[in-house]
Amino acid sequence: MALFRVYDDGKPIDTKDYLKWNPKGAANDELVFVPGHPGSTQRLDTVAQLDFERDYIEPTIIKLLKNRIAVLQRYGAQGTEQERQVASNIFGLQNSVKALEGRYTGLLDKHVMDKKSQDEEDFKAKVMANPEWAKAYGSAWTAIADAAQKAQSRVKLQFFRSTDSQFANTAATIVDYVAEVKKPDGERLAGYHEAQLDSLRQRLFSRASPNSDRTIHF
Repeated sequence: MALFRVYDDGKPIDTKDYLKWNPKGAANDELVFVPGHPGSTQRLDTVAQLDFERDYIEPTIIKLLKNRIAVLQRYGAQGTEQERQVASNIFGLQNSVKALEGRYTGLLDKHVMDKKSQDEEDFKAKVMANPEWAKAYGSAWTAIADAAQKAQSRVKLQFFRSTDSQFANTAATIVDYVAEVKKPDGERLAGYHEAQLDSLRQRLFSRASPNSDRTIHF
């Protein structure tokens, strides 16, 4: 987190509208809003979605990131310059793994998942008890579960056969470049207008270091 003091004409702003600091923290059952980014949770995910995350997504991403860390560490072991090039990327990936493993541990906790299942059943019962809600939303859980089931077969394809690499992105950019420059400037995709082409060509022809490869962070 970070705290900022905002100044106006060299003096701290005196305003009645600000986020007040409470050293005691939030009380039980108190409504809490999270300012800033990121500030999202998966508390509204269904049990089917969390099962899918636990059994497929989390272990796959953790495996993928650990593999990337190992590759970068082998490269970094070749010398001081190589180590410098990959140090920041390794740190970011390790931080992502730490967060993911914590989330994965929570999903493996039977107590947590049982509580989530009970909460979902209670909520579903309230929806089904209202004919109007049941008609509009009663099929939502089944639809979500079906979607999660269909997604299972695509997980490995998504993460291990994707174009998540610097070279694939560069190749796609070249293909788009050839197509877009043939169009009038006003009809081109964003990033391919005349005023942007010099910087685009500079990025394409710049020599990229190993740690410039695009990575997944959470």
